[in-house]
Amino acid sequence: MVRRDALDLGVWSRLSPSQLIIPLDTHVIRLGRCLKLTRYTSPGWKMALDITNALRAFDSTDPVRFDFALCHVGMMNACGFQKPQGSSQCPLRGMCYPKVKGQKSKVKSQVKGNGSKVLG
Repeated sequence: MVRRDALDLGVWSRLSPSQLIIPLDTHVIRLGRCLKLTRYTSPGWKMALDITNALRAFDSTDPVRFDFALCHVGMMNACGFQKPQGSSQCPLRGMCYPKVKGQKSKVKSQVKGNGSKVLG
């Protein structure tokens, strides 16, 4: 709605593409986390701002232009985030770090003599 090109209507003339915040869907959330574009794990306004700010490093004038690219990797079902396949089919392999389901946390727990757990 804000861009003036063959794909966009450009009818929102008072808003610059640099002012947009990326819309969150399941694919943007997954890739945002996997590519370390956000530190948040729950979707919401903070996550959207975090991902948008990370994308500003690539294009400060239109950070949301990457929305389709992020969605498409997820829609291709190639993303290995929290899947047994890991990143074996992902075109972002090597840049993206999916967590495989069932993967143990790096936090070790120890059981004390009284049966309570201590995280370390």
